[in-house]
Amino acid sequence: MAINLIDWFKAHFGKGVTPAEMEALYTDPDNVCAMAKAAKEMALLTCTQLITASLGKCEFQTFDKGNPKKRSEWRLWNIEPNKNQNAQDFRARLIYKLISTGDALVVETDDGSIYIADSYTRDDSVMREALYSDVAIGNVSMNRRFNEREVMHFILPNSGWLKTFDSVADAYAVVINSGVKGYRRAQGMKGTLSIDAMQMGNERVKKAYETLKDAGFKQFADAESAVLQLYKGMEYNDISQKTYSNQNSRDIRAMVDDLTDFAARMLGIPPALVNGSVQDTSSAMRKYVGDCLVPLTEVIRCEINRKRYTAGDIERGTMLVIDTTQAIYVDWLTAASGIDKLVASGALSVNEVRVLLRLPTIDEEWANKHYLTKNYGDIENPGEEVIQNNE
Repeated sequence: MAINLIDWFKAHFGKGVTPAEMEALYTDPDNVCAMAKAAKEMALLTCTQLITASLGKCEFQTFDKGNPKKRSEWRLWNIEPNKNQNAQDFRARLIYKLISTGDALVVETDDGSIYIADSYTRDDSVMREALYSDVAIGNVSMNRRFNEREVMHFILPNSGWLKTFDSVADAYAVVINSGVKGYRRAQGMKGTLSIDAMQMGNERVKKAYETLKDAGFKQFADAESAVLQLYKGMEYNDISQKTYSNQNSRDIRAMVDDLTDFAARMLGIPPALVNGSVQDTSSAMRKYVGDCLVPLTEVIRCEINRKRYTAGDIERGTMLVIDTTQAIYVDWLTAASGIDKLVASGALSVNEVRVLLRLPTIDEEWANKHYLTKNYGDIENPGEEVIQNNE
């Protein structure tokens, strides 16, 4: 996926964030805010990667008066939306923007290319057409204002889930932070240093003690192999009780996994698909397509048809349709009986079935005909044979 955590931090903390500052946000376990954002971002990326992978299998089909056509509009959405992106990268950024911010603005340039805006200002009004200004794409600012009819503004219907998820992530951040501290304490080295009281009056011993206290013990504890130099009258006693158990780290991972599960449920994704479970994934995939992928593609389809096609076009069957049937992998042998029924009942032609299976169509007239087996009869006259007229 094209989006990564560096891009996200640049978007939220500004372009001037240094690599050292970004690293500190991730590595400092005392920074509760950083822990919340890192865990939340991983949950969002896990969910968006699943959705973009599924959407990448779907074809944006374009129809001209009810007939499928692969012309410039089809190429725009399936091959190359602009000269710097392919369709897969474009879809990934569109989905990420929709889920992480609740909306995404797409504008068209003079050469017919489409781009996703990184920022913009919307002048909204209930009674008149909205205006978009300060539209920026990367480091390029569009020096013009756009009317509502000139842009595609995709809005996630349940964008309010982000506020709820932020609250959950903030609450979990405190728990995760405590878990990280506990893990570091459990893996750390502890001990006592006994010093002869008489020796503490010696300036040399005092200086040696200060050196050990400030740097010596830290280097000794952090090193894989080391020797601790002690002076006469000093004795070090290790009181660490390490069990070398991974229980604490697993607890931290479980808390982060909880956030991913929460994000998945809020987006309509069965948690089994994002937590690595392989039990009954076929049922989970069907539920995911119905509850998450299809509603999301409907948001995209409706806005595209609303802005790029007229009412007359829609009435004549000239429109865009997103085919989500390809989102689920089909095993030909398992689906053989179902394929037979689709052809035998006249529901689909041979070529239409081959398209579903992502096979090349057959350039023969018979492959485009619809057939009906003799097992079917008229419901009012069951004994009469139904003849299918293919002419």
